[in-house]
Amino acid sequence: MEHHRRRLEQARAFLHHRACEPVSLATLANLACLSPYHFHRLYREAFGETPLETLTRRRMEIAKGLILEGKPITEVCFEVGYASPGTFTTRFSRLVGCPPSTFRTTSVRIFAVKPFWAPRLVPACMLRSWI
Repeated sequence: MEHHRRRLEQARAFLHHRACEPVSLATLANLACLSPYHFHRLYREAFGETPLETLTRRRMEIAKGLILEGKPITEVCFEVGYASPGTFTTRFSRLVGCPPSTFRTTSVRIFAVKPFWAPRLVPACMLRSWI
């Protein structure tokens, strides 16, 4: 089983690095030297998700980063390998919990960095420890 595990990990790494390109199950199975059916079954047993779920999850990770960089959502859609903005938005909403536009606005608000010179209240107990 160890030799299968190494080959499955190679296929998973290939999938991870080529997530934005079209990757077929047959290509991954050939890389692991297994039949597509056997590869799919062993992959799910080894990693707890199918190759398609791995691919989709990785694409969404990349898409989140691109959205936070400020790229247009349609451009992000095509860049991460989707042919239709509708399909991308539906999958993104299902996996992330909100549409890409909402993700952008809420994430910008959550991760906004306050300038370091902004006045802050310091608790009295901390002031006493500094004096």
